[in-house]
Amino acid sequence: MNIKEIAKNISSNKKVKDYTYVTLFFLISSFFALFVIKPVISIAFSLQREEKDLRVVNDTYEAELNQLVDLQSQLEQIRDRIYLLDQALPSTPKIAVLFQSLKNSAAAAGVSILQLNTTNVNLVSNGKIPSQYTVAMVLEGNYDQTTAFFKELSSQRRIKVIKNLHILKTNQNASESAHVRLEISLDLFYL
Repeated sequence: MNIKEIAKNISSNKKVKDYTYVTLFFLISSFFALFVIKPVISIAFSLQREEKDLRVVNDTYEAELNQLVDLQSQLEQIRDRIYLLDQALPSTPKIAVLFQSLKNSAAAAGVSILQLNTTNVNLVSNGKIPSQYTVAMVLEGNYDQTTAFFKELSSQRRIKVIKNLHILKTNQNASESAHVRLEISLDLFYL
């Protein structure tokens, strides 16, 4: 038998013809499901996952932008007073200005400056982190004068941290006008 006769016998039998169509239908359906539907479904799931990820990123960006807008509005509100920040935390050490303000405060309070020096001044800026240096002072005056000096010191806009404070009596008399000697170590900051 040749192939034409086999095909004729198969096509003439109704059961074989029905089974052939059913088999071909399942083969084509399987092929269609495997190579067309599965990639479409996997793409749909990956797109849904990507959408969720993008929504999270979008929410994060939106929150950051809202914070940026808030900061900008705060900056707009304090723009006229930004010079106060430069006075409190200058961009350079400004040692001469500092020494002059300390001398003026001492003179206004009636305190004598016996010694005034500085250490650890780094003139190279290190970015956004404030640098610090130390000023050592030795003062002499009575209790009222030293209190007035500390009031003058605290009224200045420059940020100062009193690191050490030693109060010594210069004489053994315990009167109101008794003189004291102050040894002060101040930490100062600049950008």
